[in-house]
Amino acid sequence: CQNATASAISGYNPGTMTATNVTNNKAYYNLFNIGLESSLRCLPGFFRERDSPTATVATPTLSSSGQSVNTMLCGYNMSGSAYSPVVLQGFVEQCYPIRCATAQLKADIRIPNVEPYDSQITASHFNYSQRFYVTCNRGYVSYKNTSSITSPVECGQNYMDPTMGEWVPFDLNTCQATTSTRSRPWRTKADNRINQKQYSEFQSSSYPYYPNRVYIKCSTPGYFFDDRQFEKTIGCDLLNGSLIEGAWTGVLGTKLSLLKSAQCIEVSCDTDILIPKTAAGLAMLESLNYKSNAVISFDNGTVVNTNASSVNNQELMPYKTVLTFFCQDGMDTGTGAPIALCRSSGDWNLSSLPTCTKVSGKLDVRGKFFVPPAVEAAAAGSVGALAITISVLFGISLLMLDLSTLSRDLALMKRNLTNLKRRLDARRLQANKP
Repeated sequence: CQNATASAISGYNPGTMTATNVTNNKAYYNLFNIGLESSLRCLPGFFRERDSPTATVATPTLSSSGQSVNTMLCGYNMSGSAYSPVVLQGFVEQCYPIRCATAQLKADIRIPNVEPYDSQITASHFNYSQRFYVTCNRGYVSYKNTSSITSPVECGQNYMDPTMGEWVPFDLNTCQATTSTRSRPWRTKADNRINQKQYSEFQSSSYPYYPNRVYIKCSTPGYFFDDRQFEKTIGCDLLNGSLIEGAWTGVLGTKLSLLKSAQCIEVSCDTDILIPKTAAGLAMLESLNYKSNAVISFDNGTVVNTNASSVNNQELMPYKTVLTFFCQDGMDTGTGAPIALCRSSGDWNLSSLPTCTKVSGKLDVRGKFFVPPAVEAAAAGSVGALAITISVLFGISLLMLDLSTLSRDLALMKRNLTNLKRRLDARRLQANKP
């Protein structure tokens, strides 16, 4: 005789679970031998009610009655048609399907960067491994296949709680932004003001995503591009005629072809803006009433004395350079000596050089403050006469008011004395009566 195998187990469902036993270090699946213990495990996408992925089946034993809730027919091969039944001890727990609710995808949790998808999910839930497809918005492609703008959303199993379903991908970003990595036409730092991040020249792979707009600057402070601009703007957009491939494009006047060859140079100021290199420029210096000499002071401490008409021989002056001119004797600008400073913005602190004008009279300088000489105003005489007239009229008004008050008071006093005399006479008469 040889061992027989179970042909059926009540409650065992190979569509939702799998059975395993190990014999002689070899695993057998969905095969039950007498005397061996089999382990039941829910298939992916199913769970047991008591929240445990593994069920253990006890060793089958022979029984003469063959009656049990979970019964398998098994026996020993014998001559003839007889057999001996066996009973499987233990209870096989059922495995239930994992589900993902669709209500949350229609209400509080929306799939980002996709076209409307409500019509794709008419069912109240999806079972494990079931999926539906969405269409990505312009500039986005499937996270599964970057050559497609159609991407799946699938019901998966929660890693922490195997009884719960969870949509995959877990962050619902089934559509990802296309990238513009075909060429990187710069080696400078960048500032992405959309997400408030800054990148160095070695992080150019961190921001080439649609629809990012990147502001390119020179890596070294105090430098700008050779066209005297501090910033270039590029954007990641779709390549012409493509729905899946991104490419860099120039924005706000930036020419991508020129950006590839752009050089960063030290910030400087153009002297031609202050003094044109023309005959009109020389005539302008004369009309400003400047002396013939001027001083150029560089940031490194170098000081150069030169002719005022030669200041613009050097077209560009470095950042922090100071140009000092001097007024002719007896003249002043009213704000001090004409001084031009090259600022970090690449322009001068003056839009134009000030004019020196003649100073009339001697200046009275007291401490740090300038006090102009005292000069009587042209209308001072008439103003003084008017003030005196007003004062006299005011005094006369007060006097008249006082005289009127005095007259009234005297009349009142006279009446009071008369009444007093009458009362005294009356008392005297009363006293003389017998």
